[in-house]
Amino acid sequence: MGRPRHWQLSASSIACFKTCPFQYFLHYIKGIRKAEEPDHFRYGTNWHKVMEIISLPPGGKCVCVDNNECVICSGYGFVPDDIMTAVIHVIDDAYSKIPGSMDEEKWAVERVKLLYAASAYNWYYADKLLVPIMTEYKFDSPIYNKNGRAVPNVKIVGVIDKIAMVDGCRSVVEYKTTSSPIDSGSRYWNHLNLDTQTTLYLYIVRSLRN
Repeated sequence: MGRPRHWQLSASSIACFKTCPFQYFLHYIKGIRKAEEPDHFRYGTNWHKVMEIISLPPGGKCVCVDNNECVICSGYGFVPDDIMTAVIHVIDDAYSKIPGSMDEEKWAVERVKLLYAASAYNWYYADKLLVPIMTEYKFDSPIYNKNGRAVPNVKIVGVIDKIAMVDGCRSVVEYKTTSSPIDSGSRYWNHLNLDTQTTLYLYIVRSLRN
């Protein structure tokens, strides 16, 4: 007999299996991926970069460790007093090269949308008190059965953007973008309440208390 396979389940892989088991088989078992990253993945990655910059203390020491080519501080070693200056630098760097498959106008529109979204986010949340507890928390957790025993050869893995105190409550902070309506009557919020990632990350945070 061969060695037992060790399974690493992430929010993405679980959601993929729920959508289409065959797609999961191709993607996570056979390792077949698309040649180019989908637009929403690229935009989401760049949004995370922007959120990391916005969370930096204006005027504080830069994380670059004296890198003369740092796009955040331009080599000065300190985060700009106006954090949006650093955000613009990072966005300009991310959109400096147009992929061969991307239309130039569409590329420019995507950049502007990201910049406007970052400006609105910074304006709205600038005075909101959010005390970080953990940032980019990586977890590799066992799955327990109903008897409290760990399921062999299976782990839940992932990265939580931030765990923070919000209004005196420990909260999971995940940076999301969407093209869906976000008004109070939108189905988007119901979707998030049942989303694989949302419920999985809450499970992980609650397990930390134990």
